[in-house]
Amino acid sequence: MTTSSCSSSPLRVGLVLVACLAAGCTDDGATGSCLNEDSPDVPGFDDAVVLRARVTLASRLVFDGGGARTGPTNTISASFTDHTTVAGDYRQPSSLPGGTPACYALTGTPTTTCKPGFTEPCKADPLDVAKVTVDGVLGGSRDLTKTSTGKYTDDNLADPIYTSGDIKVRVEGQTGKGFFPSFEQTVKAPDPLLLVEPKAGDPSRLGMKDLKITWKKGNGDFVVIEASLAGATGRTDKIQCVVLDDGCHTIYHNDLEFMDMVDGTQVKLLIVRKIGGVKKIDATTAAELDSTSIVEMVVNK
Repeated sequence: MTTSSCSSSPLRVGLVLVACLAAGCTDDGATGSCLNEDSPDVPGFDDAVVLRARVTLASRLVFDGGGARTGPTNTISASFTDHTTVAGDYRQPSSLPGGTPACYALTGTPTTTCKPGFTEPCKADPLDVAKVTVDGVLGGSRDLTKTSTGKYTDDNLADPIYTSGDIKVRVEGQTGKGFFPSFEQTVKAPDPLLLVEPKAGDPSRLGMKDLKITWKKGNGDFVVIEASLAGATGRTDKIQCVVLDDGCHTIYHNDLEFMDMVDGTQVKLLIVRKIGGVKKIDATTAAELDSTSIVEMVVNK
């Protein structure tokens, strides 16, 4: 597995996840302040890897502002892309006034940059495979359905999606231009994410208080926490934190206000427990496989 240490400077941010960020809590949430500590390692692709596969299993619980629950929604998605011309598709994180190394501001929209010798516009080209099969989920082996070139999914899954065993992905690829090669990869299932605080549907407002998030600590490689304005159509600005799965983290109230999450607004909160890794197939080809347990809710600021 290829990993990047996050203890020095922030690196570029992917469309879905910061490739490397500092993170953490001081303890399991029982007695401490849930503030800073050293970061976990976060897997990512080497710059030399141009053929990239991403397979993600997700179990998502969503609570609205009144505490009503939808889901869980269980999905498996896979994408295969050629990044020969693309140097990056990201947005650089910037520091927040609170100063925690765990959290960064992500503003604007991701910017695509080209590798030397290529001119704008450049993009990651989709690649096809013959078949994507996932074993180890409830209900047995699943074949993903192709939805477009390079994209495959299955959202007709039993609940819970995860069993006690490992999850194995088998990709039957093809050789030649426009295709991704065959590979197999295994990942452990995450513990269900059990959120303790904040409570879904709690009508009380944070006001000038920090946003303390506590959960039952589990087996995740790390936990991603995102805070954004609820109902802000078209805005992609958010606070993103990558923390240890040790049960707690705090986002400072002045950091929320810095991102326009002021008193009277509602904050969309996303907490993701993630297990995963990157498998190198050859010098220029790799696959990332992740299993996740997700809780999404609205908090009154």
